[in-house]
Amino acid sequence: MIRSELSRLKGILRADYLLGCGTGIIGLCLSGVLTGFLGLPVSFILIVSAVTLLYGLVALFLALQQEPYPWLLNVLVIANWIWTLISVVLLILYFREATVFGKVFLVLQIIVVGMLAWLEGKFVRK
Repeated sequence: MIRSELSRLKGILRADYLLGCGTGIIGLCLSGVLTGFLGLPVSFILIVSAVTLLYGLVALFLALQQEPYPWLLNVLVIANWIWTLISVVLLILYFREATVFGKVFLVLQIIVVGMLAWLEGKFVRK
């Protein structure tokens, strides 16, 4: 991989790490408060937070490698696409009970995770 491409990929992976781990840690630490704010069950928030944290840690691991393992990058991309689809289903399932903030969170999750999957996926094909 060309150095400039590697630098861009690592930047995307760092963004994935920051967003994933940030969201995960906040959700795990503040799930009780967030349940009322988002209008989503505590169990929902805990599961989404744990999954998001896991994705973020994988992205961090890849970003710290001299050159990210192509197979693990591919796993992350596929997992992000799957999580994007799951997030669409979650939005549909929880749309009625979610507050406006909960709906915004779910829509943003779909957009951000889908965008990360697409951006990271561009490097898998190279």
